[in-house]
Amino acid sequence: MPTIARDFKDALISKMKCLSTSSLYLLKYMAIVLVPLYIIYLFTK
Repeated sequence: MPTIARDFKDALISKMKCLSTSSLYLLKYMAIVLVPLYIIYLFTK
């Protein structure tokens, strides 16, 4: 029984790590897209 729980915990931790890295990539991508748009918006005001 404890081995199953440990495997489940390991799987959960790896999934959380994967989610955090993918969200970081998403944030970077959004920043790459949004920052130039924001700068253009500021200069065209």
